[in-house]
Amino acid sequence: MTSTTQSLSERITAPAEVRFPQPLAGVTWRPMTVEDVTSVFELRRLVGRVDHPSYSLSLEEIEHEITADELDRAHDTVIGIDVHGRAVAYGIVVLQPSQATLVRAAFEGHVHPDRRGEGLDEVLLDWLEDRGLQQLASSDKTLPGWFVTAVPRQAEEMLELLRGRGFDFRRNWFELVRDVTEPIPDIPFPARARVETYGPQWAEQTRIARNDAFRDHFASQPLTSEEWLSHDGLPIARADLSYVVLMPDETGEEQVVAFAMTDINEHDWDQLGFRFGYIPYLGVRRDWRGMKLAPALLSHLLKAYRDAGLVKAVLDVDADSPTGAVELYARIGFEKTSRSVSVLKEY
Repeated sequence: MTSTTQSLSERITAPAEVRFPQPLAGVTWRPMTVEDVTSVFELRRLVGRVDHPSYSLSLEEIEHEITADELDRAHDTVIGIDVHGRAVAYGIVVLQPSQATLVRAAFEGHVHPDRRGEGLDEVLLDWLEDRGLQQLASSDKTLPGWFVTAVPRQAEEMLELLRGRGFDFRRNWFELVRDVTEPIPDIPFPARARVETYGPQWAEQTRIARNDAFRDHFASQPLTSEEWLSHDGLPIARADLSYVVLMPDETGEEQVVAFAMTDINEHDWDQLGFRFGYIPYLGVRRDWRGMKLAPALLSHLLKAYRDAGLVKAVLDVDADSPTGAVELYARIGFEKTSRSVSVLKEY
């Protein structure tokens, strides 16, 4: 990462004004409104069938994204409307609130598969990059600044466009899948460990544990209480299929030392043809590693999926995880199905 004593505001030259793209190929551009949630959801599903057929976002996730407190819709969003009033492109760029070691302007941009090759991708990316530069340049921190996104390896046109614009393909990620109807190994917990179903009483401890466990992961920044609870409130968050491991500390008081969280988006079941749970977080606090808590908790979680009538478990993992996560999941029976990449420009 860039090391400097200059603030981002000093070392980035950003446009004073970012105007929405000019009309192109019958498409006009404007900022998003809350009323665009359904249109964006439908567009994202169409895009997903081509670029990432193994997952999609729920309507509630799209709504959460567009109504997030850190998003200034008038300046941080853009949507392209065709002559029939349909959304055919959109983009979002958000200055991430967590900035412990890194300032990130995270962006995404999507164009309807039938409208690609008409220049819409290029003007959308122009706008996103200009707005991202503005966001980074608003920071007085001397931390590295990233204009960053994640792109499925199947989205070849977008990857080629980003490559041609000098983006760095920084990190690869694997999507892993495990059939829970196949035999699941019995992996015992340490004698002092106690497993509990996740609930509101464990939320803050689990957030703290997550921040500690992911502190040495690629680009990870600590989540605030608001961010953690906001996800807990989504319909896809399944506390009944999420678990924490409690162990006593030196004073004898129990604390959350490991966790496994579950999201379920039933829209994906129809798209993929099977029932599955997605694991957004599985981790162990740094001081409690080496006790086989992760494989024991993963075995427990997979059995819970099976008992709940699910067929598969799905997760994404850093291909170069410093904790050896890829090898852990392989030993438990997970298999690689697809890849994505973190793409960025660093300032």
